[in-house]
Amino acid sequence: MARRNIIRTSVAGLVLATLVCVPAGSSPSVAAVGDPAQVLGDHLDRPAVTASARSDGTATVAWQPVPGATSYAVQWRRSDRAGRRDAGRADGTSLDVRDLVSRVGYSFRVRAKRAGLVSDFSAESATRVPPVAAVASVAVASCARMPGAGGFTVADSNRYVGSLASR
Repeated sequence: MARRNIIRTSVAGLVLATLVCVPAGSSPSVAAVGDPAQVLGDHLDRPAVTASARSDGTATVAWQPVPGATSYAVQWRRSDRAGRRDAGRADGTSLDVRDLVSRVGYSFRVRAKRAGLVSDFSAESATRVPPVAAVASVAVASCARMPGAGGFTVADSNRYVGSLASR
């Protein structure tokens, strides 16, 4: 009988297939591995999550990849309210959550998924949406000192009248 060399092919440490090499003149074959749960395990680890928010009302939720996971589900909640909402699903290791309210805190958590198998949710990662920087520019048509008030009355070209207090 001819001698056979067995080569195991793997990606990220997971055995995907076994290639049996046979002597010249014969053709190699690939043997099926079997049930993926036997190869990948029957549980998924919890992702480690971080979240950071920007003043445009967007938070980026990021996590470390979980071996064997094919997708991730992200949930969020406001710090001043009960209940969670689904933020979406991601195949990668981050998700942007949009339309968040300025000056409000949010908590995010993530779970890993693979073919009917889900991990426990991660520990929550909290962040607060910073305030939007208010920038206004007015073409001043007139400016007059307010009598006895220590400020100014400002009128623009659209006849808007407002006031500015001096400090």
